[in-house]
Amino acid sequence: MIDNQLIDKFPLKGEQDTHRIASLLSAEVEPGDVICLNGDLGVGKTSFARAFIRTLTADDEPVPSPTYTLIQHYHAKRNKVGLEIFHIDLYRISCHSEIEELGLEDALGIGVSLIEWPKLSIPSLPQHRLEIYLQFGKGVSERYMDLFGSSRWLSLAHSIEG
Repeated sequence: MIDNQLIDKFPLKGEQDTHRIASLLSAEVEPGDVICLNGDLGVGKTSFARAFIRTLTADDEPVPSPTYTLIQHYHAKRNKVGLEIFHIDLYRISCHSEIEELGLEDALGIGVSLIEWPKLSIPSLPQHRLEIYLQFGKGVSERYMDLFGSSRWLSLAHSIEG
Protein backbone atom coordinates (compact mmCIF):
# COMPACT_ATOMS: atom_id res chain seq x y z
CA MET A 1 0.00 0.00 0.00
CA ILE A 2 1.27 3.45 -0.89
CA ASP A 3 1.87 5.89 1.95
CA ASN A 4 0.25 8.75 0.05
CA GLN A 5 -1.55 11.48 1.95
CA LEU A 6 -2.68 15.01 1.21
CA ILE A 7 0.21 17.19 2.29
CA ASP A 8 -1.31 20.57 1.51
CA LYS A 9 -3.43 22.64 -0.89
CA PHE A 10 -2.15 25.91 -2.33
CA PRO A 11 -3.97 28.63 -4.24
CA LEU A 12 -1.87 29.95 -7.13
CA LYS A 13 -2.64 33.54 -8.10
CA GLY A 14 -0.49 33.38 -11.21
CA GLU A 15 2.38 31.66 -12.94
CA GLN A 16 4.84 33.30 -10.52
CA ASP A 17 3.33 31.28 -7.64
CA THR A 18 3.77 28.07 -9.64
CA HIS A 19 7.40 29.00 -10.33
CA ARG A 20 8.04 29.85 -6.66
CA ILE A 21 6.79 26.46 -5.48
CA ALA A 22 8.75 24.65 -8.22
CA SER A 23 11.89 26.49 -7.14
CA LEU A 24 11.36 25.61 -3.46
CA LEU A 25 10.69 21.98 -4.35
CA SER A 26 13.86 21.76 -6.42
CA ALA A 27 15.88 22.47 -3.25
CA GLU A 28 14.33 19.41 -1.55
CA VAL A 29 14.89 16.70 -4.17
CA GLU A 30 17.40 13.85 -4.15
CA PRO A 31 18.40 11.27 -6.76
CA GLY A 32 15.63 8.70 -7.11
CA ASP A 33 12.83 11.17 -6.39
CA VAL A 34 9.81 11.08 -8.67
CA ILE A 35 7.39 13.98 -9.04
CA CYS A 36 4.17 13.31 -10.93
CA LEU A 37 2.46 16.29 -12.54
CA ASN A 38 -1.28 15.82 -13.03
CA GLY A 39 -3.91 18.14 -14.50
CA ASP A 40 -5.76 19.18 -17.62
CA LEU A 41 -4.12 20.49 -20.78
CA GLY A 42 -2.83 24.02 -20.27
CA VAL A 43 -3.08 24.03 -16.48
CA GLY A 44 0.67 24.58 -15.94
CA LYS A 45 2.42 21.21 -15.69
CA THR A 46 5.14 22.11 -18.19
CA SER A 47 5.47 25.60 -16.71
CA PHE A 48 6.10 24.00 -13.31
CA ALA A 49 8.67 21.61 -14.81
CA ARG A 50 10.48 24.46 -16.62
CA ALA A 51 10.83 26.50 -13.42
CA PHE A 52 12.00 23.42 -11.51
CA ILE A 53 14.62 22.54 -14.15
CA ARG A 54 15.84 26.12 -14.60
CA THR A 55 16.34 26.50 -10.86
CA LEU A 56 18.44 23.34 -10.65
CA THR A 57 20.46 23.98 -13.79
CA ALA A 58 20.82 27.74 -13.16
CA ASP A 59 20.31 28.12 -16.88
CA ASP A 60 17.98 30.32 -18.93
CA GLU A 61 18.21 28.07 -21.98
CA PRO A 62 14.88 26.92 -23.39
CA VAL A 63 13.31 23.96 -21.64
CA PRO A 64 11.10 22.42 -24.34
CA SER A 65 8.09 20.29 -23.59
CA PRO A 66 8.89 16.60 -24.08
CA THR A 67 5.49 15.96 -25.70
CA TYR A 68 7.12 14.68 -28.90
CA THR A 69 10.51 13.54 -27.64
CA LEU A 70 8.86 11.88 -24.59
CA ILE A 71 11.96 12.36 -22.41
CA GLN A 72 14.26 15.37 -22.02
CA HIS A 73 17.43 14.87 -20.00
CA TYR A 74 19.25 17.63 -18.07
CA HIS A 75 22.35 17.71 -15.92
CA ALA A 76 22.58 19.96 -12.87
CA LYS A 77 25.19 20.49 -10.19
CA ARG A 78 24.30 20.87 -6.57
CA ASN A 79 27.03 21.24 -3.99
CA LYS A 80 29.54 20.22 -6.67
CA VAL A 81 27.72 16.92 -7.17
CA GLY A 82 26.01 16.02 -10.43
CA LEU A 83 22.25 15.55 -10.48
CA GLU A 84 20.44 14.06 -13.45
CA ILE A 85 16.96 15.39 -14.23
CA PHE A 86 14.49 13.60 -16.49
CA HIS A 87 11.45 15.50 -17.77
CA ILE A 88 9.02 12.90 -19.08
CA ASP A 89 5.69 13.42 -20.88
CA LEU A 90 3.49 10.35 -21.27
CA TYR A 91 0.53 12.11 -22.93
CA ARG A 92 1.01 10.29 -26.25
CA ILE A 93 1.70 6.89 -24.68
CA SER A 94 -1.21 4.47 -25.09
CA CYS A 95 -0.08 1.30 -23.32
CA HIS A 96 2.31 0.10 -20.63
CA SER A 97 4.55 -1.75 -23.10
CA GLU A 98 5.47 1.62 -24.67
CA ILE A 99 6.63 2.80 -21.24
CA GLU A 100 8.83 -0.28 -20.95
CA GLU A 101 10.37 0.51 -24.35
CA LEU A 102 11.25 4.01 -23.12
CA GLY A 103 13.33 2.58 -20.29
CA LEU A 104 11.44 4.58 -17.68
CA GLU A 105 12.50 2.26 -14.86
CA ASP A 106 16.17 2.98 -15.64
CA ALA A 107 15.68 6.74 -15.40
CA LEU A 108 13.73 6.49 -12.14
CA GLY A 109 16.68 5.16 -10.18
CA ILE A 110 19.33 7.51 -11.55
CA GLY A 111 18.11 11.03 -10.97
CA VAL A 112 15.07 13.18 -10.34
CA SER A 113 12.12 12.45 -12.62
CA LEU A 114 9.32 14.89 -13.42
CA ILE A 115 6.51 12.97 -15.11
CA GLU A 116 3.61 14.68 -16.87
CA TRP A 117 0.54 12.51 -17.51
CA PRO A 118 1.83 9.68 -15.24
CA LYS A 119 -1.32 7.52 -15.13
CA LEU A 120 -0.03 4.66 -17.31
CA SER A 121 3.26 4.48 -15.44
CA ILE A 122 1.75 4.05 -11.96
CA PRO A 123 2.84 0.38 -11.52
CA SER A 124 6.42 1.43 -12.27
CA LEU A 125 6.56 4.33 -9.84
CA PRO A 126 8.07 4.27 -6.36
CA GLN A 127 5.74 4.55 -3.39
CA HIS A 128 7.60 7.57 -2.01
CA ARG A 129 6.77 9.74 -5.05
CA LEU A 130 5.24 13.20 -4.84
CA GLU A 131 1.96 13.68 -6.71
CA ILE A 132 1.10 17.23 -7.74
CA TYR A 133 -2.41 17.98 -8.98
CA LEU A 134 -2.95 21.30 -10.74
CA GLN A 135 -6.50 22.56 -11.31
CA PHE A 136 -7.97 25.60 -13.02
CA GLY A 137 -9.48 28.28 -10.79
CA LYS A 138 -12.21 30.80 -11.58
CA GLY A 139 -9.96 33.52 -13.00
CA VAL A 140 -7.87 33.26 -16.17
CA SER A 141 -4.56 32.87 -14.31
CA GLU A 142 -5.91 31.35 -11.09
CA ARG A 143 -4.91 27.76 -10.31
CA TYR A 144 -4.89 25.39 -7.35
CA MET A 145 -2.15 22.94 -6.45
CA ASP A 146 -2.67 19.89 -4.26
CA LEU A 147 0.35 17.93 -3.04
CA PHE A 148 0.07 14.24 -2.14
CA GLY A 149 2.96 12.18 -0.87
CA SER A 150 4.61 10.27 1.91
CA SER A 151 5.90 11.81 5.13
CA ARG A 152 9.22 12.39 3.33
CA TRP A 153 7.59 15.39 1.59
CA LEU A 154 6.06 17.06 4.67
CA SER A 155 8.95 19.51 5.03
CA LEU A 156 8.07 20.80 1.57
CA ALA A 157 4.74 22.15 2.80
CA HIS A 158 6.50 24.02 5.61
CA SER A 159 9.01 25.64 3.24
CA ILE A 160 6.22 26.72 0.87
CA GLU A 161 4.13 28.23 3.66
CA GLY A 162 7.15 29.74 5.43
